[in-house]
Amino acid sequence: MFFMFFTFNMFLYTYEFIRIIMKITYISKWPPIEGGTSSQAYWTANGLAKKRVKIHVVTNAWEVESNHRLKIDFHDLDKYYPKNMKLFSTHGFEDIAHIPNSNPYAEKIASLAIEVTESYNTDLIDAGYILPYVISGYIVKTFTERPLIARHAGSDMKRLIGSEFLRRLFIEVLRRSDRIITSKSRYPTFSRFGVNMKNLRSIPHLNVDTEVFTPRGKKIDLSAYGKAFVDKPTLLYIGKTEYHKGIFHLIDALGMVDSDFTLMMVTNKKYRNAINQRLVRSKIEDKTVILDFAAPWKVPEIMRTADYVVCGEFDYPVPEHHPRIAREAMACGTTPIISEYLCTKYPYSELKNEENALIFDTKNIDNFSDVLEYSIKNVDKLDYLKKNARKFAEEKEEFDKYIDKTIKIYKEVV
Repeated sequence: MFFMFFTFNMFLYTYEFIRIIMKITYISKWPPIEGGTSSQAYWTANGLAKKRVKIHVVTNAWEVESNHRLKIDFHDLDKYYPKNMKLFSTHGFEDIAHIPNSNPYAEKIASLAIEVTESYNTDLIDAGYILPYVISGYIVKTFTERPLIARHAGSDMKRLIGSEFLRRLFIEVLRRSDRIITSKSRYPTFSRFGVNMKNLRSIPHLNVDTEVFTPRGKKIDLSAYGKAFVDKPTLLYIGKTEYHKGIFHLIDALGMVDSDFTLMMVTNKKYRNAINQRLVRSKIEDKTVILDFAAPWKVPEIMRTADYVVCGEFDYPVPEHHPRIAREAMACGTTPIISEYLCTKYPYSELKNEENALIFDTKNIDNFSDVLEYSIKNVDKLDYLKKNARKFAEEKEEFDKYIDKTIKIYKEVV
């Protein structure tokens, strides 16, 4: 009897060892925090989990301010807690009173991550966004002696690292990280910081999973918002309410369009009054549906609902900013109406006007309006554009390779 019990347990242990190739403490932004970094973390973690990496997410997502909070539906909990993944978040219910008062995010995340790392005996720490996540990851590395993989955003390296109160800490933590995932254009910067160049790894910007972002699947029922929004060319804007994303230029340009259309806007609540005022001024408020930011797994069905996604970013303050919205939309078979500015960045630089995209100059309002008018009046060309947009995504996106290269970096340090 004992032999049978021992043999069965050894079988379970061996099966688990074969099934899971690595265990990770993953410190990052996460839904319900809105934005590209949170979405990127979610899709990366899901891709890793599919490759038999056991992910233990440590975040402060449930402390995000209401203006930057995604809506999470309870019936979507299977997507919020995917298989082969555990999620741990700090919360704000504990009264940590001290003077001067602050919310000690980095310390709380680090303390929670130390417990997770030790309890689940994870192999390494993958932390993204220097403040507070990589800082927290370095504390965990120090206490648990696990290797640290550091990721950064453009704002970390452009704006925050210039702070007289953060610069030294950022540089020292980066110097002590076991690997830094960055772009090759950043190598000279890290060299100046005294980072060991052997620790730098460049992998392609997060590719889109074309098995998730696909033309097949659910769509949003626009009739729920009124019959006036149905059976019309539908334009989608999805992103934050930021001037350099061209959101106000889009509203102004659509105000000059004579044709009928539906504008679907998915944006944060922070400047909702300013948006509403602009819509009224342009006399298109009755043609517009405004939705709150949606969870990453809801984005594909939103994109499938639209005929076009409008990406009007221009002169962005962080030059390295590389939005994925148009890439995700093309994978869903939605045609991008995209700015000349974005078409200077790969892979958008390889788009062809009226072949797989419509290209315009955001700052030239007449040109912007003309392109929008053309898109609405030439719906007979939509099938051609959508088919080619999807084909472009299939040729350019390499999600599996992105995940495989990430795992390769993990194996180097373990």
